[in-house]
Amino acid sequence: MHKHDFIELTYVAKGELNQLIAGQIYTFVAGDVCIIDRNSEHADSARDQDNFMISICMKEEFFDELFISEIEEDEFQKFIRTALLKQKSFKQFLKFTPRGKEDVLFPIIEQVAKEKKENRKGSSHIIKGLMIRIFDLLTKHYELSLNATQSKKMNQLLFIKVEEYLRKHYKDATIKELVNHFHFQEDYYTRLIKKQTGMSFSQFLRHIRLSKAVELLLNTNLPVNQIIETVGYENRYHFYTLFKEQYGMTPKEFRQSRGISNP
Repeated sequence: MHKHDFIELTYVAKGELNQLIAGQIYTFVAGDVCIIDRNSEHADSARDQDNFMISICMKEEFFDELFISEIEEDEFQKFIRTALLKQKSFKQFLKFTPRGKEDVLFPIIEQVAKEKKENRKGSSHIIKGLMIRIFDLLTKHYELSLNATQSKKMNQLLFIKVEEYLRKHYKDATIKELVNHFHFQEDYYTRLIKKQTGMSFSQFLRHIRLSKAVELLLNTNLPVNQIIETVGYENRYHFYTLFKEQYGMTPKEFRQSRGISNP
């Protein structure tokens, strides 16, 4: 067992690392990141000889500065960063698990090690920039272990961002595009949307498209055929069926019921 007066970020590049923290053993595998707070007693052990771990040691004020100075206006990113700072104050370690298979972290950590070793003029500034990039990647491409309350709040914030994205890209949005944009796995969005709306992804996207169609029917003089194309439907009959199921009338009847003449 040992402890130190700095914050330790350990990245498992290969193999498996066991950490004994507060009397409990935690296992970290390749790709995982563990951040251990200062003065937290812990012991490290590797299960076999084919392991490669990299540790970066930071003063507490440096660690906090990375987050406080880099919090973005984006509410979702702000929540992740703030949650991490809060967790640091009452938990002895933080665990990050990669969402995807691509190793986005190792090349940056390798650059940090190179700058530290060469210690050339400006290296300290470069290292700080690289560390900011590391923590940005952790908030975007890694899953942070959260308690139930924090996890619920994060899901609510993420759903707001997902809904904003779908309302902007409703015409040709797909779950794969959500994966590329927000970096969560595909089935996560299915569960998230179902939990927040009671609808599947396709049902929710249809709801958004039909809502946009209603907006165009009420606020523009666009022909119905053009509105159908604008909201992402190619089959006119299919759109009419969905619209009538939702509103009990055709688009033309909908306009007439609001006192709008049909072009």
